[in-house]
Amino acid sequence: MTYSGAKERIWTRDLVFAWIVNFFLAFVFYMLMTTMALYAVERFSASDTLGGLASSIFVIGATISRLFAGNLVELFGRRRMLGIALVVFVLTSLSYLVIDGIDSVALLLVVRAIHGAAFAIGSTAVMTLAQSIIPRSRRAEGTGYFTLSMTLATAIGPSLALMLVHGPGYIWLFTATATAAVLAMAAALFLRAPDKTPSPEHRARLRRFHPSDMLHRD
Repeated sequence: MTYSGAKERIWTRDLVFAWIVNFFLAFVFYMLMTTMALYAVERFSASDTLGGLASSIFVIGATISRLFAGNLVELFGRRRMLGIALVVFVLTSLSYLVIDGIDSVALLLVVRAIHGAAFAIGSTAVMTLAQSIIPRSRRAEGTGYFTLSMTLATAIGPSLALMLVHGPGYIWLFTATATAAVLAMAAALFLRAPDKTPSPEHRARLRRFHPSDMLHRD
């Protein structure tokens, strides 16, 4: 069988690094989501309700941030916003090691919310970069390969987290997640995907962000 033309290549250097960034972002998310409720109950003697909040407030912070993440990424630049988000992501990941020595569940909740916001902006930025790298003619196939990073994180993260919690303990868990966050930031440094500069009209619309912009009447 012959083909009229060769397929455009999906796996490029930049897509590999974007895949790695996305994997470690999701890896940290799933490791902590699996264990944070139990940690809050055991470490701070929190109620079951407060323990559940310690886990879910990450998602609350991420959900709120997602409403603005797309605009921020397009307005200030994909790589720039990815870098800022990853710096915050690393700092909040390291904060769990500090919080463990402080008897303050309120501080834990604040860090979890900020961590979720950084995750949302970082994952939005790296997904947008990946979509700009994948050839248009193979967008569906390439997106499937890219989102496999989250699938693998789902499979590996929770099991490894439980092994660490029931083995050496939470300090090792937080060390592992902080290491993963640093690896995500290191991989992002090698991304060279070009940013898309918005037109003056588009930039003005992004600055006038309104919730109604997310809805289409058609």
